[in-house]
Amino acid sequence: MRKDYIAATEPTDHETEFVEKYWTDVWKREGGPQGHIDRIPRKEEYRAMAPYMEKLPSGARVLDGGCGLGDWTLFFARQGFSVAGLDLSRQTVKQLHMRFPEAEFVDGDIRHTSFPDASFDAYFSWGVFEHFETGLQGCIKEAFRVLKPGGHLFISVPFDNLRHAILGTFARPRTEVGNLRFYQWRLSRRVDAGTFNRWL
Repeated sequence: MRKDYIAATEPTDHETEFVEKYWTDVWKREGGPQGHIDRIPRKEEYRAMAPYMEKLPSGARVLDGGCGLGDWTLFFARQGFSVAGLDLSRQTVKQLHMRFPEAEFVDGDIRHTSFPDASFDAYFSWGVFEHFETGLQGCIKEAFRVLKPGGHLFISVPFDNLRHAILGTFARPRTEVGNLRFYQWRLSRRVDAGTFNRWL
């Protein structure tokens, strides 16, 4: 695993506050929630999870962890699932409530949700688990807590591949001048069983 850093205005920003502010600003620049659900079926993530989702009954409970602009939450809700979109950005969740009052959106931290144990049949989270410097452990533990036995967990994380190594998109050495702070973990292909068990 490798750490990537980005420029920050305050090097001492609290991690949770920084992550919330960073992504609130990203989604504001993207124009806020728009309900762009038509592109979801063309995404690789959807093709990977579709065979499993198709086997779930209508009304199955699904969690979108780190829902961002809410497109995936809206898409699966319109497919007949009971979906909750959870995100750290309170401002974005407020906008989602106003724009899509028929859908369920909750503000909160995916590492410490308020959902009961074993309450979801499926949980997906695209590009979220890697953004906490304390590691993926809290995200994974909470995911397994809220999933029903036999439930499906779908996540995506950055892979430390050749393209990332060459481009160095977000990678900056800690010694670089200026205020830098942790942005994400970049994972390698091999995670041994002992490491994974510690995350659980």
